[in-house]
Amino acid sequence: RARLAAAGALFGLTLLLGALSRRLYFFGGGSFEFCHYSEIADNLRSGRGFSTSTYYPMTLATLADKGVAVEVRGPVVDRFPLQAGWVALLQLVFGRADAAAVAANVLAHGAWTAALFLAGGWLFTPSVGLTAALLMASHPMLLAGVDLYGYPDVLFGFMFLGMNALFFRWLESGGSRLAFATGVAAGLCYLARYSLPLLLPPYLLAPLWAPQARGRWREIGLLLTGLLVTALPWAVFNALSWGGASPPLLLWNLAAETIGGSLPWCDYRTLALSDFMSLAVPAALA
Repeated sequence: RARLAAAGALFGLTLLLGALSRRLYFFGGGSFEFCHYSEIADNLRSGRGFSTSTYYPMTLATLADKGVAVEVRGPVVDRFPLQAGWVALLQLVFGRADAAAVAANVLAHGAWTAALFLAGGWLFTPSVGLTAALLMASHPMLLAGVDLYGYPDVLFGFMFLGMNALFFRWLESGGSRLAFATGVAAGLCYLARYSLPLLLPPYLLAPLWAPQARGRWREIGLLLTGLLVTALPWAVFNALSWGGASPPLLLWNLAAETIGGSLPWCDYRTLALSDFMSLAVPAALA
């Protein structure tokens, strides 16, 4: 009970700092993501589904390449459903206003802080968890930057921490429920950010580097089942909506450093791996 009370206090502290930061540093939606997630959330709340009227030219080129025509509205390609749904939920409280998108990230930041305290106590010591949580609660880049710009990274960070905490608890203690819950958490991470597959290989190869995972094939199967049950339906929805399980984010982000200038999504074109036959690509990945 004491640890849960401390986690709640850290959550409240983060919210207070977030409210102060909003008062001092927020002057309206400062990023395209902030405005775009607000629009998609409003469409969800208004019964228009997971749709948008706003596209990068490169996104339109990707859709055209797959034979998808966009008129007034079309499918969402390069935004993530968990963030959009979270902002839509908060629009029910704050209305169609900037406050909903700000509150989404500040609340996620608070949850991340509280979870960091609990996970740090589970995996290390309570003092480690408290130190990490205080640093997270007062992190200036989050409070005055990411929280106010509507980026989905805050919600993903909270989900990814939860996935890691469950994964390492499963390694230590085992159990079918814990394995399945770890897979579900991984699926939620995918819904928060489609780039999750880039981070999954070390976890999928756990039997090679973690002795605790060896031979526990039934539990590993349950972990993968939890991941597929949570993530696969949305990947299928994307495939039916616009022809792909997830957008070519790796190619688009590589292009930001290697070809097409600093804003390649402003170009009406598609990308292929052959566009990246350059020594600059390994450097960008590193």
